[in-house]
Amino acid sequence: MDEREERPMPDEIYLINKAKTEFRDGYNAGNVEQILSIFDPHFVDMSQGELTGFGENGLTLMRQRLLTLFSQYRVKMVPIIIDVVVNGSTAYDFGWHEITLIPKAGGDALRQRLRYLEHWKKKAEGEWKITFFVSNEDRKETFNGMQPHWFISVDEDLKNPRPSA
Repeated sequence: MDEREERPMPDEIYLINKAKTEFRDGYNAGNVEQILSIFDPHFVDMSQGELTGFGENGLTLMRQRLLTLFSQYRVKMVPIIIDVVVNGSTAYDFGWHEITLIPKAGGDALRQRLRYLEHWKKKAEGEWKITFFVSNEDRKETFNGMQPHWFISVDEDLKNPRPSA
């Protein structure tokens, strides 16, 4: 048995994972405000290919990007968390965000896999908020001339798409 399985999950890690679930569900539902709710009003956004956003301006830029994204695509987002490291009232987590974009106008789905790092801060109310976000595009690796399965998530939504809103 892995040592992580033997120890109980600390409450703080649970709360961060719960916030990540809200993040994922917001993407999958196309709910901009749900996604933005896990970010601190003073956060720094260094998303792949975007201008760096600071604080309220960063939230405004992110809101506009998400509104544009959801107007053009149905989104399936799967966060793959490698680790969550808590240090008092701050924490960080890192991993991948697998994103499948299904054009509302029809056509082939697009896939992105982004590496990410998030810095979290515990607020006075006990909620954890992202204060720093950075992402960059992951690259397909080749091992001994072979390319491994790229997306870990199952793409059942592509076979059985949910009705668009």
